[in-house]
Amino acid sequence: MRPGLTLSYGIRYEPYGLFKDKLDRNQTFDLAANRAGIRSTIYKNALPGLFYHGDKKPQGYGGGDTFGDVVADSDNNNLAPRFGFAWDPFRKGKTSVRGGYAIFYDEPSLNAQNDANNVTPFSYNVEYHDGSFDKPFLGREAENIFPVSAANHNVPFPTPLFVIVLDKKYITTYTQNWSLTLEHEVVRNTLVRVGYVGTKGTHLKSEYDQNPPIYDPKLSLTQNRANIDDRRAIKDFLTISRWMPGLNAFYNALQVAVDKRYSNGFTISSSYTWSKNLDYVSSNGFGGSRGINDPFNFFFSRGPSDLSRTHRFVNSFVWDLPTFRKGSTASAVLGNWRLSAITQIMSGRPFSVGASNNPTAGAGSARADLVGSGYPILDTGRPKGDKLNTYFDKTRFANPQPNTFGTLGRNVLWGPGFANIDTSLAKGWRLPFIGEQGRIEYRFEAFNLLNATHLGQPTTGLTNPNFGKITGTAGDPRILQMALKVAW
Repeated sequence: MRPGLTLSYGIRYEPYGLFKDKLDRNQTFDLAANRAGIRSTIYKNALPGLFYHGDKKPQGYGGGDTFGDVVADSDNNNLAPRFGFAWDPFRKGKTSVRGGYAIFYDEPSLNAQNDANNVTPFSYNVEYHDGSFDKPFLGREAENIFPVSAANHNVPFPTPLFVIVLDKKYITTYTQNWSLTLEHEVVRNTLVRVGYVGTKGTHLKSEYDQNPPIYDPKLSLTQNRANIDDRRAIKDFLTISRWMPGLNAFYNALQVAVDKRYSNGFTISSSYTWSKNLDYVSSNGFGGSRGINDPFNFFFSRGPSDLSRTHRFVNSFVWDLPTFRKGSTASAVLGNWRLSAITQIMSGRPFSVGASNNPTAGAGSARADLVGSGYPILDTGRPKGDKLNTYFDKTRFANPQPNTFGTLGRNVLWGPGFANIDTSLAKGWRLPFIGEQGRIEYRFEAFNLLNATHLGQPTTGLTNPNFGKITGTAGDPRILQMALKVAW
């Protein structure tokens, strides 16, 4: 564009269709069709609202009249623009301002689909509480489909039925990344960098129960626990675990770094990050694992990400130790050693305290009530033994009342921090008798050099005898190792 200013820009088009199962083991559920009593013509015994490859689509679906082999419409409007710039405001080669914005699309993890086919009619299981072991289907022969065949479309559907279903359209997950950075060479070979980095994830996938039991306030908590399936709004179904690409995540960070390029036998790099990372579900498990705690209020699951480390400092250096006079015995033994180390210091990871009394009687998972005032984590500057025995004030947590999900927010408590030093010492010698490139290197490495105890997260089960105690570690003890490498 002009001297001292560089622009780069472009756009990608990334249409995406969800991966398909070779045996057509995908299904979807439509609530309006269920209420209208519309059934599949492919699996004639399927409950109303369940549809499969080849079924006629109900109203509200696009992409043809019948369901394809994925049973979820593709997402074809995935435009990914990208823009970046670099500017030398003083045209002296010592200062630069850099920034950019980009959209990146992603694919779902394959393990998110694992077990999603392990449901009727693709995988069949029954449970009986009476009958004989040698003839379990006696008197209920219609439920015996063994030996199982994938081509059998007359599979009986037991009721109540647990299912894992796809949404009617798979919307591709994408992230928006943006950054603005100022860099300046303060002295020769030394650069200071200050930047802001932001990321927003959109259409993140999780599962939720579309058919949670609705609490009956006229009954006691014990009575509600006893009739969970009777209180589900969609009859003849148990949990309807539904894929839902409707979540998001935010990451914002201040990043400061100082880098000294290698010169005079020494290089060092230091960086500090102050960040905030919010999401609803930090990772996806196998099919049927529902990350949403409250199926009636998704915002109840929003909070600091499981991956959060608010403060993080990292320092690394490589130092060629001073040499001795060439040719001397001291130089051969003590000279030409290289010392390097990495130091990490981080604030702790977040955690929550869950309820232990199932106050919602089968609808999602509740957290504890936070009682009293103030932050319940006790002084982290106490002696290590005190922290191990009581990391937080146990009296501040209580099981919530029936039909409530608790007042404690997700991941609002923070565990112990982390500090670690890894180091290595290396030296090489030439071995001319095995070739011009012959060389042997000795390396000594120490991981967790100071043998620091990296405390794990405290026990958070309200009824656990170790509630509030730290009983584990989150890192290895000191590890020392040596190695010899020969190259030619």
